[in-house]
Amino acid sequence: MMEKKAMETQYRKYWMHRISYERDVKEILLNEDNLLVTGWGKVSTDAFLNKVYKKDREGYNQIYKQEFGQLSRNRFCLYMFINEFKKGDYVIVPGDKDFSVYQIVGERVCTKEHLHLSIKSTSANQLIDYRNDRYFNKKTGDELELGFFWEVQPIELNISRDSYADNILRQRLKFQMTNIEMTDLSERIEKAIKDKRNGNIINVYAEISNNVRGIILKNLTETINDSHLERVVKWYVDRIGATKSYIPAKNTLSKDKGDADVIALFDDLRVMLVIQVKQYTDSVGKNDVEQVVKAFEYYDEKYPEYTSLKWLVSTCKSFTDEAAEIAENENVRLINGDEFSQMILDAGIKDMNVN
Repeated sequence: MMEKKAMETQYRKYWMHRISYERDVKEILLNEDNLLVTGWGKVSTDAFLNKVYKKDREGYNQIYKQEFGQLSRNRFCLYMFINEFKKGDYVIVPGDKDFSVYQIVGERVCTKEHLHLSIKSTSANQLIDYRNDRYFNKKTGDELELGFFWEVQPIELNISRDSYADNILRQRLKFQMTNIEMTDLSERIEKAIKDKRNGNIINVYAEISNNVRGIILKNLTETINDSHLERVVKWYVDRIGATKSYIPAKNTLSKDKGDADVIALFDDLRVMLVIQVKQYTDSVGKNDVEQVVKAFEYYDEKYPEYTSLKWLVSTCKSFTDEAAEIAENENVRLINGDEFSQMILDAGIKDMNVN
């Protein structure tokens, strides 16, 4: 028995699957029905699945381009979800401040054509309406982009990142694409699971900062307005050593030339930060990333003696796959509300005054 378990662990892969869109619905399906659901609902049919299931990447790319008209980067996420996730693998699902670990128990991935047959919980049935092979949110009436899904079982739920994940694991959990493989961090994941079960918290500071960070984010989101948030970001760059910082006038650039809300110069390092600031509560999309990319060109020419860096700071929970793709290609650092709250906490808030 021990040898069999060791072999299963040896061949098990570890994946991360990030739930961004339609989070309230997908989390109910995961928590109450043990269904790990992704998007691409428009092509989630048995016919499409039979075309791509167990195909090589070249063949998959041809099919994807036929269906979607282009080869977007996030096609790898769907390919991975369909063809590389396997029964017995572990899937790590990040939350706002924690993560949960599930094991795939289904024999193969399923399409939305079978999803309504797998929904058993009262909560999901009260929220999701299935009619004419389509899914709708009963509360809002909006059509849901529910697509492919795996049957899973929970291994360990709500593992605090700060309390049980080391820094390398925490950094990987910030990756914004829908799916990535994390098998190289399997020992760190297993240790986090074990520490959570045994209550072996990393340190007291982690617990304190976790609570205080939530208070900071709540104020950044609910108490102040977007103009105040820009001044908070300006305060932050001053706090960490900016020689000069300013908030450009709103008419500095025309709409087609992008936008930047805070400019920070660090003379000793000869570094400039071009920062876009967004007071969002949900996801940040590609248009917001494109704004700072375009604005970067203007400020890079204005301050040629500086090495320029692009930031997008938001109070949001996450970034869409398209935003993450553009950010990766254009070297834009994406900072969500949770991370920025931690940055403020680490910098110290004693001198903050943005009135």
